Amino acid sequence: MISRSILIVDDEKDLMSTLVRRLTKRGIRAEGVSNGRAAISWLSEKRADVVVLDIILPDMKGLDLMMAIKEAGHDPIIIILTGHASVDLAKNALENGASEYIRKPCPAEELLGRIAHSFRRNDNQTV
Repeated sequence: MISRSILIVDDEKDLMSTLVRRLTKRGIRAEGVSNGRAAISWLSEKRADVVVLDIILPDMKGLDLMMAIKEAGHDPIIIILTGHASVDLAKNALENGASEYIRKPCPAEELLGRIAHSFRRNDNQTV
């Protein structure tokens, strides 16, 4: 997982910073942004293998951002991490390409495990 890159998109800056710091300490390239426009800008210049994003962002819905990422030709693993969970949102996210749908609060170790699982599942699909 060391050669992988992760973008965290969450307007809860403390949470985003903590996740970036914990991922970085594990040798994973991780950066964070706090809104959808910043994520689109970041992805126009860099590549992410995984995008962990919140459903509720200050400037757009997380599902709209997920679709914009895919429409722009990017194909990262999308993991939804949200405090605004519902069965309908989860179903919609998973049907539209999210790999995981995780409720906050989520321990960092669980998130890392889900990211690793998504990488393995994605790698097996391409073999």
